[in-house]
Amino acid sequence: MMTRLHRLTRFAAMKRTSRTGWLPILLTLPIFLVCLPSQPVAAITPSRVTAQYPAGFGTPPVHYTKDAWRVWFRGREVVDAVPSSFVDLDDGYGKDAWRVFFEGRPVVDAATQSFTVLCDGYARDAWRIYWCGRPVADAAPSSFETLGWGYARDAWRVFWSGQPLSEVAPSSFEVLGDGYAHDAWRVFWNGQPLSEVASSSFEVLGDGYARDAWRVFWNGRPLSDAAPLSFEVLGRGYARDAWRVWFRGRELPGASPSDFLPQY
Repeated sequence: MMTRLHRLTRFAAMKRTSRTGWLPILLTLPIFLVCLPSQPVAAITPSRVTAQYPAGFGTPPVHYTKDAWRVWFRGREVVDAVPSSFVDLDDGYGKDAWRVFFEGRPVVDAATQSFTVLCDGYARDAWRIYWCGRPVADAAPSSFETLGWGYARDAWRVFWSGQPLSEVAPSSFEVLGDGYAHDAWRVFWNGQPLSEVASSSFEVLGDGYARDAWRVFWNGRPLSDAAPLSFEVLGRGYARDAWRVWFRGRELPGASPSDFLPQY
């Protein structure tokens, strides 16, 4: 480091002119000192690092990385993980020959050999179902399946984000999209039952909007005064019926539905 600093100082001195004097050189030296590393980075061997995500800025990577001696998740070392046998399973899960991990933390009592990742945070081994690394109580691995939007079911129960839903019929349960789902009797949004909704006529329209024969909904919330028969989704959060215009479930006062069109 001192050799590099000495060379930079000599270079700056050579550029000195009689007009400017030494002041620019003295102002430049702190920048050189800040840019120089304060200590050598010896913990990671770059030639051995395996990165399973594109390099760049923005959201931290959700995958695991490793070199010959250590494993990391989002830049945090995974304690007791064995790099030689470690495999990234996706969705935050990873495993080596002895342990299973979720987001860098061990999944207690998970069976490594039979452990597989499903989707939406769900995973299973031969004996248990897991959601985000935690066991899902009373879920049956043999009949368990994921349905999308956080929903899942086995032969006896329906789940959302790892929690069982009460009084739901698994055999007739269907995921409709945008967080909505229904069975033969009730409609749900993000696992919550919607009151006074007709399951038989319920349909999802997109952008969080849905309707049955009598009402229109946005993200599970009924829109007062919206007319289901004339209601249509325009895209990017906008919708209209014959009398009103909405944006993300909020009515736009004064907007004219007849000629309202979002500009894309």
